[in-house]
Amino acid sequence: MTSLLSLAWTRLRGRARGSKTARCIGAGLIIGLLAPQASFAEAKLKLITLTADWCAKCHVLEPALSRALQTIPSGTVDYVEIDLTHMRDGPEARQGVSAASAARLAIHKAGWIWEAYGERTGFAFLIDARSGEPFACLTSAIPAETMASQLKLASRMAEDTESIPYSKSGPDCPALIG
Repeated sequence: MTSLLSLAWTRLRGRARGSKTARCIGAGLIIGLLAPQASFAEAKLKLITLTADWCAKCHVLEPALSRALQTIPSGTVDYVEIDLTHMRDGPEARQGVSAASAARLAIHKAGWIWEAYGERTGFAFLIDARSGEPFACLTSAIPAETMASQLKLASRMAEDTESIPYSKSGPDCPALIG
């Protein structure tokens, strides 16, 4: 993890030395990578969202996810939010957010999300914490009740001793880029 942090920070510093954007993104990177360490080791299921303040679908998805999460026991899911709000703040910010997001997803064994979906927002992934394999993709088009059912099913699947393979391009996932 330290090498990912160092690499992202070095790239960011080299492109935006001393700028306010670099300092803000650098601080966010450090907090985002180091702070959640103790909590994400326990749950066997992760909910990873790609969100931004300017994303209209995110404003629909987030309340539905919140309602769905209330239906499962606390500690069942580690919630990981990848905030892409500053992607539109210019090239320096875009590069910094991109590097930080890719590094944070890699730590959560979900680097494939950045590789496949990049800067797209407005959806969430339920993934196996051990393998990073997805159980389900959630979008703003899915009602909270259906999300709750998918959370419960994914939670049961994550409790199994073997990780159950799931297609990253399944019918409930957004279309892959490229």
